[in-house]
Amino acid sequence: TLSDEGRWYAGDLHVHSRESGDARPALDEIATFARGRGLDFVVISDHNVNTAVDFFTAAQARHPDLLLVPGVEFTTYAGHAGGIGATQHVDFRVGDTTTIDEAVAAFHDQGAVFAINHPVLELGTLCIGCAWEHDLDLDTVDALELTNGGGLQPFGWTFIDEAMAYWDAMCDEGRHVAPIGGSDDHKAGVDLNMFQSPIGDATTMVWAESLSPGDIVEGIRRGRTVVKLQGPADPMIDF
Repeated sequence: TLSDEGRWYAGDLHVHSRESGDARPALDEIATFARGRGLDFVVISDHNVNTAVDFFTAAQARHPDLLLVPGVEFTTYAGHAGGIGATQHVDFRVGDTTTIDEAVAAFHDQGAVFAINHPVLELGTLCIGCAWEHDLDLDTVDALELTNGGGLQPFGWTFIDEAMAYWDAMCDEGRHVAPIGGSDDHKAGVDLNMFQSPIGDATTMVWAESLSPGDIVEGIRRGRTVVKLQGPADPMIDF
């Protein structure tokens, strides 16, 4: 626990480290850039692996002002999802050795929240499996990524209205899943091209009892979230 104060904390729920295989940065680069943007935490969401947690203890000691939260990007040919808080491997071979329902249950069994990432990001062969197509009981979904790269051009703005409509439809059916956003950063904010977004774009504000992995995850589970498209400095109304 880095802070015992119950308040809004600013974080990025979708950040990749070198453990992803398609990303470059080490945890130190991620933490330095994220703290420089004014974030309180980041979720490390590498593709289908949890190996970054092996380096958390040492990296956290070097960066006491930025909380590292474990996670994974559950990556399949029919959709991507965030297992926020996950520390154990979940079989991603849906249709072969597991089912989507079994995978979601495996995340929930370890106390993680299950979030659909970029649900309407249909880009064909440019991003295979990026749009959500799994036949899943949406009652088991905890959160939905409204924006993937807040200032990202052209994808960030192109798909946000469709993602909002997806979320609104879930709410209309009584499924009040937490709205979230993340950058999907693979380079710790360095040498980005027009299709990439730095850590913090977007930022998710989470009201948590403390700045700890467990309380951040619990805050998301309870729907205590606000999405800021352009980083933590964006305004918000706190009632």
